[in-house]
Amino acid sequence: MSRGAGRKRLVVAALGCLVVAALGLAIHFAPTQSASKSFGPRLVVVIVIDQFRYEYLQRFREHFVEGGFKRFLHEGATFTEAKYRHATTDTCPGHAVISTGTWGNLNGIVANAWFDTERGRAVNCVDSIWGGGSARNLLHPTTGDMLKKASDGGSRVITAAGKSAAAILLGGQAADAAYWTDAKGRFVTSVNYRLRLPGWAREFNSSGRVDAYFGKAWQRILPIEAYAALGRDDEPAERSANGLGRTFPHPMTGGASTIGPHFYRAFKTSPYQDEILVEFATAAIREEELGQDDVTDLIAVSFSANDAVGHSYGPDSHETLDIVVRTDRILMRLFEFLEREVGLNHTLIVLTADHGLAPLPEVAQARARLRRAGRVSENALIESASDALNVAYGQPESGTWVAFHDYPNLFLNEGALNAKGVRAADAERLVRRALQDVPGVQAAFTRTELEALRDTAVASELARAALLSFHSERSGHVVYRVLPFHVVNDTGTNHGSPWDYDTHVPLMWYGPGVKSGTYDMAVSPADIAPTLMALLGIAGPSGSAGRVLHEMLIPRG
Repeated sequence: MSRGAGRKRLVVAALGCLVVAALGLAIHFAPTQSASKSFGPRLVVVIVIDQFRYEYLQRFREHFVEGGFKRFLHEGATFTEAKYRHATTDTCPGHAVISTGTWGNLNGIVANAWFDTERGRAVNCVDSIWGGGSARNLLHPTTGDMLKKASDGGSRVITAAGKSAAAILLGGQAADAAYWTDAKGRFVTSVNYRLRLPGWAREFNSSGRVDAYFGKAWQRILPIEAYAALGRDDEPAERSANGLGRTFPHPMTGGASTIGPHFYRAFKTSPYQDEILVEFATAAIREEELGQDDVTDLIAVSFSANDAVGHSYGPDSHETLDIVVRTDRILMRLFEFLEREVGLNHTLIVLTADHGLAPLPEVAQARARLRRAGRVSENALIESASDALNVAYGQPESGTWVAFHDYPNLFLNEGALNAKGVRAADAERLVRRALQDVPGVQAAFTRTELEALRDTAVASELARAALLSFHSERSGHVVYRVLPFHVVNDTGTNHGSPWDYDTHVPLMWYGPGVKSGTYDMAVSPADIAPTLMALLGIAGPSGSAGRVLHEMLIPRG
């Protein structure tokens, strides 16, 4: 298939999505430059590592090869103080910030899931009323959306990830394709992008790549001595992830004797999923002929397995060291492919993460002697809220007082409140006080309070972070925060807080237009989208919360 024919086919396939995108995004678009203009690099590669602390780059650096992370550290631009400024450091909000340059208060992605009052149920961030996943909940255009508009549809925008949310939110509404893996590790998409997978993707799925890992074991990639500084392999606080066990080697069977759901869940909690993801991404670059002419294309890739590993074993585990080092090698192979296929001198690469990770509270207590580390019970939170409302108003006439809870948002049953004639603001205040009495909770804000604070000068850093994650139609009736080194999990660990271990992430650049060096000023992942657009020479949308990182840009001649 020729490059021109491929472009025409993809543009036609995307017309339905572009119509929808135009309806939702037209108001945000600013005038753009002529589509006939060459935007610089032939290919933009956005790499997101789902759950990756900045400090891993320093702690594990001695184990990196020259062509992976060190390519950025030695030849690219590395920002040492890149931190999220919003409070809800989760997958959906992080990916939305990266792609749009805005916080949840503007882009609408305030959490991984929220309660939709009109539909009477919880929805995830890429839920679609049309079926399949879509970016309809994203209220601000992405870099890919702007690139498509600036090129009159000539640029190709493709994303791939282990999670649907990551792929969809990185691509936006006008992407040519967004791919993610299903329960069997196969790459799928939705009708909101393509009616069916292209032939090359179907062949990739039928190749047996995933099933070939059955019966193998996830072994340490480094000599065992390299893991000694992390302490013992078997920490009681670790969670045995999907049949993998708590210690190396981790059998790739999920505890089953045949290939099936147990194996696939284990596979998706291993670094091998990331290996397959990059194989798929390189196939997409090759088969879709990305970066083969002077019209800039974009591919975004999100490594999702790192998140599953971190949740189960924690940031101080042998498993985390191992997957970080394996990610380094995967990046090296990806960059070698880009050199052969496109040429790194024609490729602009940016790498970041959607959030970090809290330590296992028990490990924090034992190793760092942090006595104020602990776990917050989700059941205790819901029971405390319900008990407070029962005392004040009696049992609800139907259902329960709490309609939905997903840290840090707690949603009340508005129907039950209305049936009792209770004002939402009054119920919110009762619940706020009840949550603040739960051990491990530091602060709580009501929806009514946050709505009132939006247009005022807020002195509290915690309140400012909460407001960046607040959207009155999607945030909980009460939004709370736990103390540092506390997690809302019974086992393993979590993220989602405004504390440094969750907000401090890598931000590294490599490619044409980038001045190499180490930069220590305060920046955030919200700066990625406006900086990409500046490097591409296209006008950005109005309302960006980030800034252009001029300090690392090579002046144009």
